[in-house]
Amino acid sequence: MKVNVFISLILLMISIIKADLNPDNVLLAINCGGSAFTSSKGIEYIEDSYYEGGQSSDFGSQFEFKNTNDEALYHTERWSEKDITYNLPLGDGKFALILKFSE
Repeated sequence: MKVNVFISLILLMISIIKADLNPDNVLLAINCGGSAFTSSKGIEYIEDSYYEGGQSSDFGSQFEFKNTNDEALYHTERWSEKDITYNLPLGDGKFALILKFSE
C-alpha cells in the first residue's frame, strides 16, 4: 500500500487498523520522525520507517500537549514542503488509516 501525504510542519503518527483502535486490531503504527513507543492504550508504534522524502524533527518537544496520555508521540514529526511517501508493508485489503496531527 502506498500512502502519499503532504505535510508542512505538522506532527504525524500513522496507525493502520482493521476495525477499532483496540491494540489487537492495529496492524501497523508508526511514530513519524521518532523512535519506538508504546502508547497508554498498549499500541506499539515502531520508529519512523517506510518513508521516502522529508526530514525528521523534534520541534514538538518544546511544547506541552494537553488532553493526551501520550504526549511523547507529539514531540517528533516528519515534515517537508514537498511530498512524503510511506510505502507500507501491507497486502491487499481494506484498512482504516488514522492520521494524528497537532499544529
